[in-house]
Amino acid sequence: MFESLRQDVRHGLRMLVRNPGFSLVAILSIAIGVAVSATMFSVADGMALRPLPVPRPGEVLTINATSPLDQGLGTGLSYSDYVDVRDRARSFRGVTAHRILITSFAVRPEDQASSRLGFAVSGNFFDVMEVRPAHGRFFVAEEDRVPGRYAVLKGGPRWRPWPPQPRTRRSRRRWRTSST
Repeated sequence: MFESLRQDVRHGLRMLVRNPGFSLVAILSIAIGVAVSATMFSVADGMALRPLPVPRPGEVLTINATSPLDQGLGTGLSYSDYVDVRDRARSFRGVTAHRILITSFAVRPEDQASSRLGFAVSGNFFDVMEVRPAHGRFFVAEEDRVPGRYAVLKGGPRWRPWPPQPRTRRSRRRWRTSST
């Protein structure tokens, strides 16, 4: 059995040496296939297989609204619909709202605003998810009204002070925002 396998491997190697163009295409095809597979698994692992970084990820649900016009894609809820669901929900420990958005920020009115990808979330978002700030605070009641004050939370593994400023214990920044 091993002798036959050894002969097959030797024959395959001889054919690859005799046809270098075919060999190059075959090796590149295998390399691209492995790279694409690894990339797709990494994306699937990060988005679907790993649980959310909250204490009880199995209890997190998404509530969407649908209509015949959106072809089943789910349009989300308006803020007033969210408030109704939040106030009337008895089967859930908490209901929050979030929306992905691209927003431009400038620290001072005269500064050039730069765009950032982020989330607009309801004031109870972090309480319901049982996430606590490492420093500072999350939202206060005045920031959870429509219209309300803008509040910006920054975080994540690549967080850096923006723009870099000397650390002060009681610094307060005002943010000018505009949604695009």
